[in-house]
Amino acid sequence: MHSEKPTTHERRCGTPECATGKRNRYFRSKSLKAEEFQIEQAYMIERRRLVNRHVLGWGVVAGFRMHSDSTEPWSGERHAGPEPIGVGKGFALDRHGREIVLIDTMMLDATNTFLREPGESGCRIRDIRGLAPGTKYVLAIHYAERRIGDAHLSDGCGSPRTEKNFVCETALFSLTELCGEAKCPCGEPACDRHCRCGTRDACKSRGRGPHACLTEWVTSARVESESMRLCDWSGHWVDPDSGVALACITITGTAGDCDPPLVGTITDDRGPRRLVKNNDLLYDLARGCDLTHIASISWAGWHRSKDPISWEDFAARFFKDGMTTFQVTFSGPVREETIQPDCMVMSVFMHEQPNGWRSVRRVPIVDIITTPHSLPGMTESMTLKVSAKWLREEVQGDVESWFSSRQFAVEIEVRGDFILDCHWQAVDANAVGRRAAPSGNGTPGGTFLSHFRVTPKPVYAETERE
Repeated sequence: MHSEKPTTHERRCGTPECATGKRNRYFRSKSLKAEEFQIEQAYMIERRRLVNRHVLGWGVVAGFRMHSDSTEPWSGERHAGPEPIGVGKGFALDRHGREIVLIDTMMLDATNTFLREPGESGCRIRDIRGLAPGTKYVLAIHYAERRIGDAHLSDGCGSPRTEKNFVCETALFSLTELCGEAKCPCGEPACDRHCRCGTRDACKSRGRGPHACLTEWVTSARVESESMRLCDWSGHWVDPDSGVALACITITGTAGDCDPPLVGTITDDRGPRRLVKNNDLLYDLARGCDLTHIASISWAGWHRSKDPISWEDFAARFFKDGMTTFQVTFSGPVREETIQPDCMVMSVFMHEQPNGWRSVRRVPIVDIITTPHSLPGMTESMTLKVSAKWLREEVQGDVESWFSSRQFAVEIEVRGDFILDCHWQAVDANAVGRRAAPSGNGTPGGTFLSHFRVTPKPVYAETERE
């Protein structure tokens, strides 16, 4: 059914006399035969693919949601039992710039999926009948061509022949075994671009220079050429070496006879994917759409207020056990283990008399209380807890304290660099103007600083207290 020794065919617009690409030059009375049209089409295709691989890059552009049955998309939950596996519609570019398009969900089976051995190259394509049940594989999608539409021709000597009229661009899938206890590979390549010091004499006075750095990166970048060899597999022409990884899956077998769908479980549909960072995606990253930020603060109405807050309202936010209502809520789950008492600071500033110097004292924060989250080890809010002894002596009761006799200012600082979200990214806590929330300037980390003023604590006469 499937060829174990595939043949290959060559396709290129270059020739020995013009290896960089030849196209037609048109003039009156020019004779156009099949060869001229083939050269024209090949030139346009290869130039487009040249731009694709060197300007756009390669990987998944959009889509290819993993499916665990023929109708419903996979929700992200790991299924207890094996089910038929499919791939939803999507668009990708392989490393040679070829466009891979799926317009509907395709279930994996023997007609569209083949096996590859780890480290294997060339046209050694194996039938999925060699699949080992219970084995982990990396699933990849490949550009493929299929010739369709019969054209019946005659050579003029009574010997009819048939040619295929069209080329259908489609997609096939491959499974490559994950050896031993190997984890699902990450699709993001390692950062291997580094600027050397002093490589440009003209830029020494300005440091490395951003332009000099980029020039070095570009000149040392690998120049990819288009693969000229496609392998014939079951009526498809495919490049087995240039798949785009989609997921890591465990295949347990097939659902029955006569090319049934493959059955298994999806273990990771994010890790192996290399992505094409298109303009919309880069713009979202520049805006920090991927970052967790401060969604709200409980004292938002006080934040940078022009009018002072009354002492009674300020004192009402503290309870006898030291708990307060100064709460910060995040836009997504953050790691509880990263939230320590030093993540928030409350400082009080008082004008000294008569010179007007400001003296500052730190409120003793003994703990930060988090609220439970559905994800283990995560939280979405944190609340200040202060020293109960300090609270009794300075805030509660009607005795004179450091807060008495004159107006004071309070600053609450949230140190986003110390707080990591579920993706191990620092919370984007940068304050923005007079806006209380949301925080964020599009970069991980930063500090949220809130300021407000409070009227003095009243001091009652002895007779009034009695």
